[in-house]
Amino acid sequence: MTRSIKARLLTRVKKLRATVLVLLFACYAANIHAASLTSTVDRNQLSANETLTLTVNYDGGVDASLLDYSALQKDFEIIGVTPQSNSSISIANGRASRVSKTAWSIILAPKREGQLVIPAFSINNENSQAITINVDSSTQNATGSPQPLQAWTIASGDAVYPNQQLIVTIEISAQNDVGNLNGPELIVKDAQVESLGQQSFQRVENGVARQTVQLTYAVSAETAGEIVIPRMTYTAVKGGQRGFFGARGQKVTARTEQLTIKVKALPSNAPAPWFPAEDVQIRSEWSGDTSAIKVGEPITRTITITADGQQAETISPLSKPNSVDGIKAYKDQPQLHTQTTESGFVGTRIESSAIVASQAGTVVLPELRLSWWNVKTDRLEQAILPAETIVATGAAAIVPKVTPSTEIVTPEPTYTADSNLVRVLIAGVIALLLLCLTQFWVILRLRKSMLAQSWNPPSEKRANLSETDAWRALQKALSSAQTAEVRRTLILWGKTISPNGAITNLQDLANFSNDQEIKQQLSLLEKSLYKDNTQFDVAELKATLMKFRRGIIKPENKSKADARALQPLYANISG
Repeated sequence: MTRSIKARLLTRVKKLRATVLVLLFACYAANIHAASLTSTVDRNQLSANETLTLTVNYDGGVDASLLDYSALQKDFEIIGVTPQSNSSISIANGRASRVSKTAWSIILAPKREGQLVIPAFSINNENSQAITINVDSSTQNATGSPQPLQAWTIASGDAVYPNQQLIVTIEISAQNDVGNLNGPELIVKDAQVESLGQQSFQRVENGVARQTVQLTYAVSAETAGEIVIPRMTYTAVKGGQRGFFGARGQKVTARTEQLTIKVKALPSNAPAPWFPAEDVQIRSEWSGDTSAIKVGEPITRTITITADGQQAETISPLSKPNSVDGIKAYKDQPQLHTQTTESGFVGTRIESSAIVASQAGTVVLPELRLSWWNVKTDRLEQAILPAETIVATGAAAIVPKVTPSTEIVTPEPTYTADSNLVRVLIAGVIALLLLCLTQFWVILRLRKSMLAQSWNPPSEKRANLSETDAWRALQKALSSAQTAEVRRTLILWGKTISPNGAITNLQDLANFSNDQEIKQQLSLLEKSLYKDNTQFDVAELKATLMKFRRGIIKPENKSKADARALQPLYANISG
């Protein structure tokens, strides 16, 4: 082999060696800069009421939604997830390259005690390592003092009937340096939940003052079986100060225990309709003296039903009594009111009737009964309104009988030829006049219809009714001179000017006005509703009411719509 051939072979070997070295170096560099996925925690030993922070780092730019952390929910409650992405430019040997990184900060609260596992994650075929977390059941921290945040659930009983009120109280206790408390609203499956409010106060435990928040709810199950008061998780910040980006400090958590409440089946002797309550009372009031009422003049009877532990909408109406000879009753729409207290709801149903005696004598109104189930004694009871006696005096109202009159037939007048022309002219003038009157009537009706469509008077059920709207409805009723509508809108207007809307009939309005002229006008109005021979002056009543309104309603004191600001879910309990 010649020297030239050996030289060419040596050159080729050197080139091949250099190529292999370049490829090996490229593979090594690629391995160095390959994306990696890692998981780290700020601690792996904690108590059941503490939280930990899991940080997942990926050396590359990816969509934050690629990280699937649903497997964490088996052993942990995810309090919050904060993804972050950043990129930078690196220059080496005169060449620039972009470096991207993605990180997730996840705050976790353990669901149980024992040894828990944070699973491995996977992104683009890169896997992180699983992490073991040890959780103990201690309610104290390492120094032996109570946890900075604690929570309990307390129920008023462990068994209820359907639609019975169950009081659930969630109590949260925190150290004085804990603030920014947050948590969910209570939701119970197959049950209705109504908030009864919250209160905050300070409590001393073993000489240490702690802030306490109590959240109270009324829960009523819909059907027999059982309901579950779920485990509630609350978070706060310990030792932090509120800055531009929110509260800073150590995040702490507290969880309540899950409660199971039995919902009993209805008893065999349950009343129909089913009406459970803690107490039910019935009482009646009269607008005048029942021992000396006048025949034909109305007197108002007001029956009030009060139920502890129920809302007003659930109170059944009283059964309609049998007709009583000698009287007539005209029933108004019932008034429903629900009061919220710390111990639950108090419902009130008010039924008013105008009683009119049609003949003199003594009349006995039968007793009224309302069946209900006493949840305290677990037995059927009846709320009873005893029979009441009224005495009517004076002659009975006599409605004159109208006898048919005898028709008198007059002979048809005779007209001459000249009189026929006059008759035609008169008929034409009358027809033209009738046509004009008909057009005027149609225009007037259309105008009233358009006004009625442009503004619809508010009904008694409308919420937040203003005095101005009620007065406008009253003015329209007075203009139409419809007695029943005048009475209805008078009571509606009276509700807007009286404290707590306590006026339910004309007698209440008369007593509230303390004006003899108004009392006299309202008495005439009430009588005209039930006696044909009684008339009242609409114009006089309108003038009297306008004078009275000017005395009590000042322009600067007219009621404004309530601007009710939505209250925060929980108050900041930091000291």
